[in-house]
Order: sequence, then C-alpha cells, then structure tokens
Amino acid sequence: MTKANTVETTAGYWEPHTSSIDFCETNYLHSNYIAEIHNVWSSIIGLSAVGLFGLLKGNPTKEIRYTMLYLSLFVIGIGSACLHGTLHWVYQSADELPMLYLIICLWYCISECESPRGHPANPHFPVLMVIFAAVNTVIYYAFQNIYLVFITTFSTSTIVTAYGIAELLFFREGRGSAGKRIFCTGMIVYLGISTPLWIFDMLACNRLLEVADNASIMPWWALGMTPHVIWHCGAGFAAYSLGLSNSCCRLEVLGIPYDVSYTLGGIWPIVLTREGEKEKSV
Repeated sequence: MTKANTVETTAGYWEPHTSSIDFCETNYLHSNYIAEIHNVWSSIIGLSAVGLFGLLKGNPTKEIRYTMLYLSLFVIGIGSACLHGTLHWVYQSADELPMLYLIICLWYCISECESPRGHPANPHFPVLMVIFAAVNTVIYYAFQNIYLVFITTFSTSTIVTAYGIAELLFFREGRGSAGKRIFCTGMIVYLGISTPLWIFDMLACNRLLEVADNASIMPWWALGMTPHVIWHCGAGFAAYSLGLSNSCCRLEVLGIPYDVSYTLGGIWPIVLTREGEKEKSV
C-alpha cells in the first residue's frame, strides 16, 4: 500500500517496519513513538474493551468456552494496538493469530451448543482444536509475509462460523427471537458497515488522507483518523454479537429462562438469566 504524505511527520522510533502491511493512517503523525495512534486507541476501545465487557457480562451460562472466546477478543485488541503502534512483525502475529484462535473458540461453541451441561457431544474436540490451532500457527508463520493468505483464511473461517451460528438460530425449532436479533444486528454492522469501510480505507487511501491529514479541515484530535477505527469497533461488536447470540441458543438448550436488555443508549445487548428459575435437565 502506498500512502501520499500530506503533512510533515517525525522520524519513527520503530522504523524500519517489518510487518507485511502498512495501514492507511499516516505514520508518526502525532508522535515518533506511535506509528498509528488512532488505530491504537480504537483497538483498545473497539476490541479489548469489548472483550473485557464480554468477560464480565457476556457469559450468562458461566461456561469456560465463552470465557476463552472473550479472552481471545481482549488479546486481539492488545495485539492490534501493538501492531498499529509499531508495525512490527512480532506484534502483527500477536494481532492475527488470536483472530484465528477466536474463530476456533466459536467453532467449539457451535459444536457443543446443543450438548447437555457436563456431557459434551465430542469429548475429544478440545484436543483436536488445540492441534488445529497449532497447525494454523505453523502455516501462518510460513506465509506471514503474504498478507493475502491470512485475509483469505480468516475471511473464509468467518463465513463458515457465521453460517454455523445462523444454522443453530434459524434452522432449529423453538429458537427465540432474541438471539436471532442479536446475530442479525452484529452481521449488519460487520458486513454492512465495518467491512465496506475497511475495504474503502485500503483502496482509496490517498484520497482519504487528503482529508484526514488536512489540519484546516480536521480538528487536532482527529487529524490523521481513517475509517479503520470504525472497522475495529464494528469487528469487536460483531464478535461479541456472535458469542452472545450463541449464548442465547445455549440457554434455550439448557432450559434457562433469560431476558435481553440494552445499554449504552439502547444499542448494546446484555443477556440476563432470570433469578429464581432453575435450569431444566436436558
């Protein structure tokens, strides 16, 4: 990716960069110690903070599968912030590998969603997933310098994951509307807003920077900001929505009554089990 520098920048502390991709945001625009400052803070807020919220509020069944899912999202945000702050290959892997691990966590959630608590349908599945993650890690490092390999792998895995959750929600009898609504909202944000803006950010970078780096147009705090910050927030929300919609399905399988409330101005879903109503045997 080539970027037309429209403003004067300082020498970068982390140069020369070793990551296989350089994002649209102008490097070291605000500090010579942070390559892409807007992509750093949006990684923390849009990914890590969402993962932390999921750890605290997104696991109504109190199962380790969802803890691992949201922990992966939290780690993705940290890795993403380090990547954008340094554009170093080590931190690139700290961002991208947890993304693949999050998908694997979701696969487990899908596979075991309809199993009775304490009686998994596939007892050896966790071991297989660990082996699969290890194989993916080896393949990732073998092709890390080819960004297209990672994007293709992650995009394909995401499509398979979304289909798996959609099948649980829409093609099983007795599923409530709450999980379906959460799932659809997450997919609309991810496919309808975040992904198109991420593609636009990559393909129209020079045109974007003519505005983003223009101090006469942008306030100082937003100078250099590109749509990639929206990608971070939308991707975090979508990952949270996939996990939470699967939780709704899981609660229905376990026979645990629940309600969905919305916070942050009515846009952020939280699933709450009803106190005093016990889990039914399945």
